[in-house]
Amino acid sequence: MIQTALVILLLFVPFVTFAQSTVVLQGKIYNKFTGKPASVEFNVSSSGGEKSKGKSDVNGDYQQTVKAGETYTIKFRNYNVLNQTEEVFIENKGKYYEKDHDFRVGVLEQGFSLFAVHGFENKTANPTSSFNSLIAEAKTLLKENRTLKLEIVAAYDESKIVKKSAPAKKADAKSKPKKGKSKAVEAPPASVEMEEIVQSPVSDAILEARKSVLESSFSDVEKKQITFSTRKEGVQGGNAIIYVGEVKDPFQK
Repeated sequence: MIQTALVILLLFVPFVTFAQSTVVLQGKIYNKFTGKPASVEFNVSSSGGEKSKGKSDVNGDYQQTVKAGETYTIKFRNYNVLNQTEEVFIENKGKYYEKDHDFRVGVLEQGFSLFAVHGFENKTANPTSSFNSLIAEAKTLLKENRTLKLEIVAAYDESKIVKKSAPAKKADAKSKPKKGKSKAVEAPPASVEMEEIVQSPVSDAILEARKSVLESSFSDVEKKQITFSTRKEGVQGGNAIIYVGEVKDPFQK
């Protein structure tokens, strides 16, 4: 009986050791808006109920010790980060190893353009089919990120890039032809294609009407989270734009 119990124990011990192997989860965290490395705090919880915290350094690098054979939920949640949750499964290889995994999160920077759509028909304040999706996405972000502040802008119709041809600059003559030798006839300089941004203005009345449409669309949103303005310039991508507003830690005075 004792021998049987001992055999069972010996069979069981390697299994426990195998199940509890240590793994280092590591990699980089990037700002998905800019593509640059970001210093971000995050919470980690395992399928077994364990919880911990981590943070990437200024170069975006992070390391977190976890256990094999479990699924870990990583939550990015801060005043300057869009709420985001990801799950990472840690394979059980029966020994220590390092698992590389990068994250891309939305780090908020004031003035950054989150959305730009052709929300209004040209020269009018009539919403287009893109308008409702813009409003819906913005409201979802505001609901999920209570500290997020947005600046919602009605702008000119999109600026256009017009390509024009211009003569290339003639190279300076550095040497004179020797006596008795005729100077070679130079070909005229080739033309160079240049780009010029052409604005598509609308009247002040239309800009204000567009702003009023935007304001009424956000009438059910907390006023402290949004501001509205007009912009007398064209923006590539849209005439209804949503920018990140003030980014400030609510716990700092």
